[in-house]
Amino acid sequence: MVLAVRIHELNEYAIQRLDDMTKYWDPMPQVLILDFGSQGKYSKIIKEICNKNKAKLVVYDDYGTFSPAIARNRAIEHIETDYVFFNDIDCFYKKE
Repeated sequence: MVLAVRIHELNEYAIQRLDDMTKYWDPMPQVLILDFGSQGKYSKIIKEICNKNKAKLVVYDDYGTFSPAIARNRAIEHIETDYVFFNDIDCFYKKE
């Protein structure tokens, strides 16, 4: 599962959502988080979440307009599995 995020002061809710999404399912799929330009404490928090929940972290330093398409293209370069599921931080699916 790939999640591309840029967390900042206007979407701090995404911190809890990211943490929840990287440990919610059982079995948990491999997770790749693409940090697309989070800065300061937010990039540090993303790194901590990835370390705690065993998610792979890729940092892409882009500070312009957030582009899901560019973020997904950067993430796909780091995929090591046969299948890829692009998800959005706002889309949470049932465990079943």
